[in-house]
Amino acid sequence: MNQDKQLYSIGQASDICDVTTRTLRFYEIKGLIKPDHISEGGYRYYTMATLRRVQVIRYFVEEGFSLEVAKVLLGTNSLDDYERIFREKMDETRERIYYYQNRLESLKGWYELICDGNRVRMMGDDNVTLKHIPTNTYMFMDGYVDVDDMYSEARLETSHFTLAKSNGHSLIDVGGAYILHTADFSNRIMNTSTEITLIQEAYPNTKSHENIRKLEGFMAVSAYHLGNLANIKETYKRATKWAGERNIELVGDSYERYVIDFYTSDNPDDYVTEIWLPVKSDAGSYNYLNDR
Repeated sequence: MNQDKQLYSIGQASDICDVTTRTLRFYEIKGLIKPDHISEGGYRYYTMATLRRVQVIRYFVEEGFSLEVAKVLLGTNSLDDYERIFREKMDETRERIYYYQNRLESLKGWYELICDGNRVRMMGDDNVTLKHIPTNTYMFMDGYVDVDDMYSEARLETSHFTLAKSNGHSLIDVGGAYILHTADFSNRIMNTSTEITLIQEAYPNTKSHENIRKLEGFMAVSAYHLGNLANIKETYKRATKWAGERNIELVGDSYERYVIDFYTSDNPDDYVTEIWLPVKSDAGSYNYLNDR
């Protein structure tokens, strides 16, 4: 018998094509295939041409095409149609690659914060040091911290997210720690309301450049605060005292980097916050070796 005319039962077709009989029936319901012969008893039979069609469908699905698009491709012999549909699929795939690259960066950023916070908890908050903050690209948003509003900083983060979305970013275009910048850190020590800038790292694949700018690297006194932010002024005092004892002159502004916050813990006593106090020079007179 000519192999092209030989009939295969649905069980044989399932075995040859490595799909379930249910899948074959589903393809039939979707109009992708049809039996080449139905016996008087209602049994379905298929030719080799139909089995090859099943394999083509499987390839289309593997390439990410929907069954609806697969049906269109199976119904045309136009290479122009194939070219257009494949071009659209490649563009869609590039978009998904962009999305997952940024998701990976976002996950890595959060993971690094968790590791950093865990390390600081084990070491304690007594360690103050001078460190270099590298150049990076951030999304900036100006705001205001109202000390009479217990939800003020949470509202700022919500506004930051809303601004990002309105500028065409996705949630994972920016990530890592929220960083609060204030022009005069004495306002944080005195716990007075003040204008601030909220910044968060912008990932390289971000589509929108609205409110995105580079922050040049700088030297800063670094100190970690463990626990509720209501007591953060004590860490500011500790950091400024440390700088004064070493004749390190501070610029006067500050950055608060929220390492562990409400995104990771619902207990404010578990929070970890790093303070950066920029210095006026590279602190050339500071002897690292003598401070160990």
